Amino acid sequence: MHNSVAYGALLASSIKTTAQTTAMVRIAYAISFLDMLGYGFLSPITYSLLNKDVIGATGFGALQSVSNAAALLAGASLGRLSDTRGRKPAIVVSAGLSLFGYLLYVAGRVAADAAPLAACVLPCVAQVLTTVGRAGLIAPLNALLTDGQSDEEGRRLLGRLVGTFGLGYAIGSGSGGYLSQYDHALLLALACLVAAAVLACSLLLPNSTPSSKPSSKPSSNPSSTPALAANGGGRAHAVSGDSGGAGGGGGGGSGGGGWLSATRTALSDRATVLLLVLQLLRNVSFHVYSGTSKIYLCEHLGYSQARRSYIV
Repeated sequence: MHNSVAYGALLASSIKTTAQTTAMVRIAYAISFLDMLGYGFLSPITYSLLNKDVIGATGFGALQSVSNAAALLAGASLGRLSDTRGRKPAIVVSAGLSLFGYLLYVAGRVAADAAPLAACVLPCVAQVLTTVGRAGLIAPLNALLTDGQSDEEGRRLLGRLVGTFGLGYAIGSGSGGYLSQYDHALLLALACLVAAAVLACSLLLPNSTPSSKPSSKPSSNPSSTPALAANGGGRAHAVSGDSGGAGGGGGGGSGGGGWLSATRTALSDRATVLLLVLQLLRNVSFHVYSGTSKIYLCEHLGYSQARRSYIV
């Protein structure tokens, strides 16, 4: 009788855990889809929102570089937050930055007539914040889905996550291009609403940390190398724990410099350095192409924002 009761309790606990995991996965997919949907809405009009007559093509390229540099620097802090405090806080902070950035776009548009300087500065700050927020979501979401999962299950979940990512951008960009023919204010409102939904979904997530769901496999984050997992929010506890001794964890055991130790370890490997250089060249070439093609298609070939979005 006692064994039957114990088995029933264990079965009920297992069913509850499975339901919670399924809900978490669905919320993570919703966050990924909605985040790229909002980004896609504004993608056709980003250059216009940045006061293109003032900053020009060169300024736009420089702003893209600054935004990506800020995302790289913030990635270390968000990754450490993900590894020490849990995936949820890092996701909530990233979603909050994106929402704040979208609101700054709105503020810049409202201040266009009354404060020309603010109308120029606020959208630039918004561009940096939304880039940081969007980049900051990727690694914690990847880690959230793969914590405690087998390699096969982790790859399956990450594959679907990438699918929601692309689907959101495709729908958002196409819709944004069509709506940009009518009113930019509508697209801004939609982007803000979607960003608020992303933040709300992130607050619904259960928290997850590497220590609560240990796994011996390296990070499944496709956008970073395993040795640099701490910099991207993956399973840095294995790297920093080895280098930091008993202090372990996301912060490491030597003065909280676990991610620095992981970075040094990664940079000592030639293959990792080569991959990082190739990734850097890929990112630079992509953003140069993205920025220049946007300007060339719209200004030199006379494409409308809608037509360009359909091409994207």
